Amino acid sequence: MRRLAWILVVILGGCLPMFAQSTTPKFEIAPTYSLLRITDTSTNFNGGSVSAAVSLNRSIELAADFGGYTGGGGATLVSYLFGPRFLYRGDRLTPFAQALLGGVSETAGLGPYSGSTSFGVALGGGLDVGVSKSIAIRVVQADYFMTRFVGQTQNNVRLSFGIVFRLKK
Repeated sequence: MRRLAWILVVILGGCLPMFAQSTTPKFEIAPTYSLLRITDTSTNFNGGSVSAAVSLNRSIELAADFGGYTGGGGATLVSYLFGPRFLYRGDRLTPFAQALLGGVSETAGLGPYSGSTSFGVALGGGLDVGVSKSIAIRVVQADYFMTRFVGQTQNNVRLSFGIVFRLKK
């Protein structure tokens, strides 16, 4: 009888993690301010982006990033990028790396690129600092931001800062 009791304790004790509440958010949304540096024209674009991500597990998210930026001479860029984000979720700090692919549209003001739509890539990462279970501060996000307008590759840099809302359901 005593053995049966110990076996039940071990089995039930092993099942407890199944009932523990997950600390991984199901969904994150992050509105951010962004500075986009177009390196071939030495132009700074100011704007913002909104990133939305769905957690596949504790370490991987599928992210969508939509951005709008304005620069000198009335130039505007709109980006729409999608891809995986890899995270290490600590108690307060969450560093991440991402590889986003998609498109970038330039509406006016960049000379030969005006009115063009380009392939775009954002490779980079950042750091989120948790202030509560549902809110974090995106202290920095730095991306290599490649575009390919009119058959020419532009190697750009994007820096973003903002807030992250973490939703459980």
